[in-house]
Amino acid sequence: MKQDVNVYTMMLLASFVALLIGCIALAVEMGRYPFPTPWNSKSSRAATTAQVVPSPLQPWQSVERLG
Repeated sequence: MKQDVNVYTMMLLASFVALLIGCIALAVEMGRYPFPTPWNSKSSRAATTAQVVPSPLQPWQSVERLG
């Protein structure tokens, strides 16, 4: 015997459609930016380097002595 469609089934369907629309919108939005992806090897990677910034205080100085 087939069950009738009730409000919970419709809420489940509505939430699935909303999630599907959200995933499609996210994919379209992410397609606008050049992210390096494994399937798109032609995209350029960002050239970043780590840089160590020295502390403005020497180890023997304290904050109270500077003020």
